[in-house]
Amino acid sequence: MKVCEACGRLLLWDTTQATLFLYCPACGARRPAAPGDLRLDGSSAEANPVDFSRVVETAALDPVTEFVDRKCPKCGLPVMARLILGDAMMVLYTCSCGNVERPA
Repeated sequence: MKVCEACGRLLLWDTTQATLFLYCPACGARRPAAPGDLRLDGSSAEANPVDFSRVVETAALDPVTEFVDRKCPKCGLPVMARLILGDAMMVLYTCSCGNVERPA
């Protein structure tokens, strides 16, 4: 997943033209896709959590994130965003209040 350098949101693919572009639905930033953008990141969330920090920070605010019925213990909201990260398939739940949980 690629994130916007301007605002940190996840970038989406624009496939409506002959050339692939990545764009940010939040701030409107747009750039041509580079060959490296098509590579799947195989790094492990366990070995290098910094790689996924921006994704974890913004997941609860991103409309394409999967939301599940799980009450946030910090603020009481009834739904949290579920993330599955890296080769280790590490599951995290995040809330818009900033709370991040890893199930036991």
